[in-house]
Amino acid sequence: MLMESEFFYRPLWQQYLLMVSTVVIFLLVGYLFFIKERQDVARQYQVSYHQNQVALTELQSRLILSNRSDRAPVKMISDQLMAKLYSEHQLQLQTLASNETETVTNWQLAGDYHNFLALLSRLISERYYFDLRHLLIEKGEGEILLFTFTVAIKNSQSAK
Repeated sequence: MLMESEFFYRPLWQQYLLMVSTVVIFLLVGYLFFIKERQDVARQYQVSYHQNQVALTELQSRLILSNRSDRAPVKMISDQLMAKLYSEHQLQLQTLASNETETVTNWQLAGDYHNFLALLSRLISERYYFDLRHLLIEKGEGEILLFTFTVAIKNSQSAK
């Protein structure tokens, strides 16, 4: 049995008008969803562009600062000052290896990671030479880490 609908008993121009208006409404709603999605994508691109611009200007300012500071000569640290620095940063000296002829000394310090990073940042900010190519971090007893790295030390004779 066919469903009897009032739609088929209407005049033909009303049937066409109702079908065309339904299609137009569906197309209009779909178009509005498409426009909203495009606006959201454009807004996301705009936000990411702004974030990239901020990061770029920050990197450029860092580069300018580092170029200015790179002109300053790298200093060599004395062993007394190095001992003072690692004790200030709550690190303990484990081993110390150096050659009599060279000014390079291998230090092995024990302590927390953030204390070691604070020591490194201080060495960098005060423009002291240290070599991170030979940096070695090992796990010590418990929560203690062992840091082995190379520092150029002034000889006692050249420091006087």
